[in-house]
Amino acid sequence: MKYYLWLVNGFISTGCLYESVDENGNDNTPPFPDGAVECTLEVYNNPEGYTISNGVIIPPTDAELLLLAQTAQNNLLSQSCQTYLYAGFTSDALGSVYNYPSTATDQQNLASAAATDTTASLWCQPIGGVWAFVAHTADQVTKVSSDWLAYLNAAQARLISLNTQVNAATTTAAAEAITW
Repeated sequence: MKYYLWLVNGFISTGCLYESVDENGNDNTPPFPDGAVECTLEVYNNPEGYTISNGVIIPPTDAELLLLAQTAQNNLLSQSCQTYLYAGFTSDALGSVYNYPSTATDQQNLASAAATDTTASLWCQPIGGVWAFVAHTADQVTKVSSDWLAYLNAAQARLISLNTQVNAATTTAAAEAITW
């Protein structure tokens, strides 16, 4: 197999060709596309930051690698934050601690219930108990909503702090070491 990089509309793209030999031993491997440059399997698998200039593959600089690592780590942290937020939160609005779901749909339902300022049923689970659709007074819905907002804001503050640390990292390893 032969691997290559090439520029497509200004962006690096990868490709590979299967090497082919006919019954007489002649190489029938098709040519690379115009402008493509042969590369190693390692570069093919990790082309981020590479470019091509005058038919030569130019590797990314340390600064470019750091920026790529910071961007990737910040994206990973954002995904981790979303997973954390969707995992649910707790509230003691019913007099003892209950788990509440917090997927996007759950958040919309809670916001709708809180906006009506009336009695509403919400999914919840007593610690160690079974999930149930439980009636809440308007004040209890407000308390659940307030507890959700505190949970959300704490997660956002944590994400901002971690993003700040990643952006301040001076090495790729340091940026990648910062996790949720």
